[in-house]
Amino acid sequence: MTNEEKRVLRLFQSEENRLKEQNFARGFTGHDSVTLAFINEGRAFTDGKNITVDPAMDRIFADKEAMAQTSKTLGLKETVNDPWSGLYFTSRAQEIHECLHIIFTQFPIPAIYDKRSTDRLRFCVLAMIGNIIEDAFIENAGASEFPETEVFLRWGRVSRLFAKSPSKGTLKETLEEVKSSQQVSDDTETAIEAILDYCAVKLLYPMAVAGVPDERYEGYISTVLPLFFDGSVCGAPEKRHEFSCRIFDVLEPLLPESIPEFERLQQMLGSCDTHNGGSRSINEHRSQGRKADITRRLFLDKDGRLIPFDESGSIITALKSSIKDEYSDLAGSAETVMQPVCIDIDPASTGASAMHRAIKIKEYHPIPDALNEKSYKQLVGQYQRIINNYKRRFDKIIHTENEYSETKQYFGTGISSRNLTDSKKRYWYKHIREQGSPELSVMLMIDGSGSMSGARRNAAVHAAAVLTEVLESKNIEHCIVEYRALYDEPVTEHNILVDFRHNTKGRYNIMRLSAYSGTREGLSLCWAEKYFMSNSQVENKVMIVISDGFPAHECEESDYLPPVSTQDTANAVKRISHRGVSVIAIALGYDCYPYLKEIYPKTVLCTELDKLTGQLLKMIADELHN
Repeated sequence: MTNEEKRVLRLFQSEENRLKEQNFARGFTGHDSVTLAFINEGRAFTDGKNITVDPAMDRIFADKEAMAQTSKTLGLKETVNDPWSGLYFTSRAQEIHECLHIIFTQFPIPAIYDKRSTDRLRFCVLAMIGNIIEDAFIENAGASEFPETEVFLRWGRVSRLFAKSPSKGTLKETLEEVKSSQQVSDDTETAIEAILDYCAVKLLYPMAVAGVPDERYEGYISTVLPLFFDGSVCGAPEKRHEFSCRIFDVLEPLLPESIPEFERLQQMLGSCDTHNGGSRSINEHRSQGRKADITRRLFLDKDGRLIPFDESGSIITALKSSIKDEYSDLAGSAETVMQPVCIDIDPASTGASAMHRAIKIKEYHPIPDALNEKSYKQLVGQYQRIINNYKRRFDKIIHTENEYSETKQYFGTGISSRNLTDSKKRYWYKHIREQGSPELSVMLMIDGSGSMSGARRNAAVHAAAVLTEVLESKNIEHCIVEYRALYDEPVTEHNILVDFRHNTKGRYNIMRLSAYSGTREGLSLCWAEKYFMSNSQVENKVMIVISDGFPAHECEESDYLPPVSTQDTANAVKRISHRGVSVIAIALGYDCYPYLKEIYPKTVLCTELDKLTGQLLKMIADELHN
């Protein structure tokens, strides 16, 4: 994402705009308690009362080609190709989708309590079937009962066809893979995945050609596909779940031994967080969902024919005019207060090796933005029990009792013979006990490279937020930094998300954590040591690095690849350790552990991301204890 794209996104995600969208959601759902938060995590979801959307989903707003193809496929008379319209359409499409879930969907999802969900595998398959039906249904319900939402629902569905994902290509290419898989066997895809992929294409993307069903599964598909279609137009929530159960019963003999990846389905559906069974609120929200009167599908009429849309062009013309008026002032606003403070650092001043002399070091100090406050507080609320538990554990560790004696007292616990000659008759001494805390300063370095995207990035955000809440409550000095090196550019970035002397709002910057490009770890660690020493006077310092791979960065000035990069980083770690800073790494996965172990003598393996927070806090507790 370019700096200009980031600037436009920050302006769009202002607190004023968030409140505007939140008011829309409250009016649309009829619930004044609905809250809305913006995030930049590539997902949108609701738990029935809180809505979270990502206006920058798939970077549609910055992809003119994708917006042009979406406009053409929808038959729009005017092409949507400016970033403000892209952000507006994408965020409003997600918002309406989640609002419709609040109105019509059961919370928590019925699959959680279904008798078929006897283990995680069976639950995941049943929930995914329900996910496909429910997403198709709420879009049909929106087009039937709220005709004004059709343009946004169509945009949200069709734009995914042309969104470019660096690792997977466009969804259009994915659907072509589904079509071609009838001729070419894919041993990595389970039967369940192949059948659900095909049914999802037919149900959600009728404008795409799904091809002929795989002959191996043709009997199953011919049985379950009508159930998918019938379920997606069933207005009663409990009846829709019955369709999911009937489909599950048909496919049960094909259940694999392990939970399928559902990669193509995830790409087709987008975020599945609304349907994964996890509550996003402290108190689980319950709703039966109301019935709907389905008179049509989003793209098809009752006879299965594609429904033309906005043939006169009046809808898109009015919307573009409205968007232009609404965001004209915002688009022209400098909003310099939202720009992070950037400091250029001379590589030579860090003590890094000569290979980094042509590399620029950028030190960013982001300005806390209120738009991150809501998502941060929701996250902390989700982990409040864990936070309280670790606060109590830290209390036992850090509160040590120090004892010392004071002599020459007029009264006390005993008489000192050496003071019997004191002219003021101060013969007594007394023992004094005080509670004290061992001094420790923590610097958390989080790998911001592209491989950290998705679950690893989310786990790092959660761990950093919990860490901040616990350490701040105990007045333990800490700093959290995201580091990366930009591919094809001689630049390293160091975003100081939480500074040693941050204010309360500084914690919200943790939600900014992102993942792209590579790392130049040796240089970043040298910068980190200099920043650590300059900003912390505490004697005991510990630097913790969360990473998922070896350092790698390529640019015209200087390539940085193994074994050179690993050796350079290992040398930096050795120098920093010798100067008194304890350096520890957390390896996120078996695949990266051997590489990081070569670099960091103290490396902890984390194979389960949901345990990262506990491992991180345990490491700090051990340092305090020592």
